[in-house]
Amino acid sequence: MLRSMFQIYVNGSGKAFEFYKKAFDGEVVYQPSNDDNVSIDDIKYDHSELNVYGQILAVSEARMLDYPNYENETPLIHGNNVQLCLNFSREEADKVKKAYEVLNEDAIKPGTLESVDFSPCLFSLIDKFGVSWCLFTE
Repeated sequence: MLRSMFQIYVNGSGKAFEFYKKAFDGEVVYQPSNDDNVSIDDIKYDHSELNVYGQILAVSEARMLDYPNYENETPLIHGNNVQLCLNFSREEADKVKKAYEVLNEDAIKPGTLESVDFSPCLFSLIDKFGVSWCLFTE
């Protein structure tokens, strides 16, 4: 196996890509080129990738769920059966806190940054793009 990745499908993939890049200080692995005159709100990626602390986060427009038959679009359903979890060392609590500040902005289900039995720094939320996250330190 070459690698594994988290693949998310959203409406507004251009905006989501920049949102996650900011939340995780993500490094661009692959981003299709765009016309400079196109608004970020109008950009729709078939595929894009960010390096998020050594893991790949792939962001695609929801229509890609039906690739290659776009005319049969499956509606995007925000579910609660998958959550993307990132576990950091205690020394990396600043990364968890920064991601929390960004991801919690306009979240569908806002979270609280808190201390729990197994982690002194944890949050869980569903962000404004419908992606469920849990980030915590050991």
